Amino acid sequence: MSAVTAPGYLVVANKAAGTTAQDRVQRAVDRLETSAPTTLCWTSEPEELRAIVDDLDDRVLVVAGGDGSVKFAVDTVAAAGRLDDIVVGLLPLGTGNNTARGNDIPLDPEGAADVICAGRTRGAHLLVINGELGVNAAHVGLGAVAADASSTLKPVLGNAAYTVTTVAAGLSEEGWDTELVVDGGEPRRVELLLAAMMLGPRSGPGTLLAPDADLAHPTFELLVVDASGRADRLGMALDFLRERQGDRDDVHLETARTLHVRSERPIPLSIDGEVHDGLTEVDVAVRPSSWTLIVP
Repeated sequence: MSAVTAPGYLVVANKAAGTTAQDRVQRAVDRLETSAPTTLCWTSEPEELRAIVDDLDDRVLVVAGGDGSVKFAVDTVAAAGRLDDIVVGLLPLGTGNNTARGNDIPLDPEGAADVICAGRTRGAHLLVINGELGVNAAHVGLGAVAADASSTLKPVLGNAAYTVTTVAAGLSEEGWDTELVVDGGEPRRVELLLAAMMLGPRSGPGTLLAPDADLAHPTFELLVVDASGRADRLGMALDFLRERQGDRDDVHLETARTLHVRSERPIPLSIDGEVHDGLTEVDVAVRPSSWTLIVP
């Protein structure tokens, strides 16, 4: 971990944010202003963020949003070829805020602003999934189905949307006949309900999926859930909500650096909540210390 003295902050936030979120961002910006000159930019189009990155110079890029916003910012920085030199700060405003949780960043934007002002940085790992970057977690199977279904319910149910859609999908999904290869080892046949690749311990609405995930190491935690009989699915859902999934015989956790998934039928994939359909093969690897995040 190292310290950085910021010549300034450039805060990017979603123009579609509600009044309450806008007020929270402004209070955080006021806090940042006490440390260094701060500019707030409200964006609504990808091109706007690309232009901001182009004009960032040596200022800290502060992302006001959740995991999806962080992923988009990292994607944009990577496309500009600046992952090595741009420092990123985070003001959590999302649903799950799992990137913030995993890095012990306060979930209130003003507290997060104080962390940014302190200027302590750490090299953060990335997942690379079929060539695409992930900042916290990727899911194949049920987790991706739930992420897709919850997107329309988030404005109404908030954090509960993912839980509701996960339980509903879990009761109906048949599972996928898959072959898993972990760290180049022997292929394993699995009737898969879901697989989650976790850099941090939490995903979705902040659900603890991988308690042993350690951001200090260039690995991910692989959570594999077998497609057990539907009669047992409700009990499984309750065990996940109670964070007791590790006691189940149909839930498996291990530490990995690479994963290859091959499915007999198309299996959905989500990366930090962004869903891709129609895949029969998924490759996952870790890219160590690929970007710089301000942490406590």
